Amino acid sequence: MIRAAIVIVLFEPKTDNWKLSVDTILKCGYFPIIIDNSEISPAIGDTTGFMYVRHNENRGIAWAQNKGIKKALEMKVDIIGFFDQDSMISVELLSKLMLALERDNVSLVAPVSYDENSGEEYPSHRISKSGKLQEIFCQSQSNLVPVDIAISSGTFARREVFDKVGFFNEGLFIDFVDIEWCLKCKKNGVQLYIIPEAKMYHSIGEIKKQIGPFVVEVHSPYRTYYKIRNALLLLKDGMGVKFSFF
Repeated sequence: MIRAAIVIVLFEPKTDNWKLSVDTILKCGYFPIIIDNSEISPAIGDTTGFMYVRHNENRGIAWAQNKGIKKALEMKVDIIGFFDQDSMISVELLSKLMLALERDNVSLVAPVSYDENSGEEYPSHRISKSGKLQEIFCQSQSNLVPVDIAISSGTFARREVFDKVGFFNEGLFIDFVDIEWCLKCKKNGVQLYIIPEAKMYHSIGEIKKQIGPFVVEVHSPYRTYYKIRNALLLLKDGMGVKFSFF
């Protein structure tokens, strides 16, 4: 029986780096499930050793992740992990995440994420009593760090988490999908932990611009629409968190 399945979501990949991730996953004895949201890039050729699913249209990150979850649950694996195509996966990273789930008897873990270009840590977040997001930096910690929100790439969950919390919200399509799911975990009593010794380098792909004393993220009109719309939808649904649009 396969202990874990790892879902990787593709969207018009510019390189074949994700294939290296597949090789790493197989080397560790886990099963890769590739969900391809691409519309333009050619379909993958040889898929020996892993599952490849494509429908020739972009149905959104949540749909792709849910498709992977359902495939993994059908395989009756114990643990399901997620990665984006831009995340760098190593044997050590996978081992640290799996070890934390087994050694510390927890249900939901994620690594410390770093920008692959600058080397800076991407913060995770806790929610204050007033509902504001508080940045949490974990690289200097030595124990598990409880947080409320982390990016989905690198997250590993026991299968029972999905029975308790459910799947990702496909109506959001892109942006805040991971936040909404993390908030559902919090609401249902599933604690998310960052594993400081598990380090993942990742490219979020955002562009930053200096405006006076401030540094802001610059997105296309398409992404800006979803960021604002989805933040308002989460607020309307009473998720209990206040967002900044910049």
